Amino acid sequence: MNFIPRISSSMSEPWTSWIMAGLLLLLLFADYYMRGIVRGSFRSLFVSKDRDSIFSEVTHNFYGQAALLLYKAGVLGMMVHFLVFRGGEYSCLDWVYISLLVLGIGVVKYIIALALSFVFINKSMFETAYLRYSDLITVTTILLYPVLLVVLFTPFISFNVAVIILSIIGSFTLVVWIWRAFQLFFTNLLASFYIFLYLCTLELLPFVGLLFAAFYIVN
Repeated sequence: MNFIPRISSSMSEPWTSWIMAGLLLLLLFADYYMRGIVRGSFRSLFVSKDRDSIFSEVTHNFYGQAALLLYKAGVLGMMVHFLVFRGGEYSCLDWVYISLLVLGIGVVKYIIALALSFVFINKSMFETAYLRYSDLITVTTILLYPVLLVVLFTPFISFNVAVIILSIIGSFTLVVWIWRAFQLFFTNLLASFYIFLYLCTLELLPFVGLLFAAFYIVN
């Protein structure tokens, strides 16, 4: 019988319940201080008009942005923790390490992308791409959150089924980002080569590295 890496109930690992509740509060806090940020993030995925017009009524501030960043890192950290966990009890410290690793990788990716933007694109285009990417990650983590609730606290979904669902969400994120990248940067065949090179070096490889590092941390 295959081992199903989940806690037996929401009470068996109290910290998991508190963390998931805290992450939800962070999202609500961010949406309260940046009214419309959640709705705007979903709209920006499929609306071709200028992003500034979508978020014209959103008030951006440090506290809201910080809360949203912590929410995204926490949800992604919980997802990775679930994927690499192979037995025993969920460790809050392991989740913290993985979430910090997610934040660190995000910072490194931003710095590298910023450096590349000075060579290949202008500052305005980079800012547009970064904000679109941030919106996409916001939507992805919102989609991941209810899935994590089900797989962590109920017996309704097996590990293999959970991996399939998470893979579908991940594939959706990748497809949307490829579509947006081509919208923003495609000019000729050489540009398409650079886009796929970017996706491999700054998206797929860091994620694989994150999984290996998280597996080492947890197991």
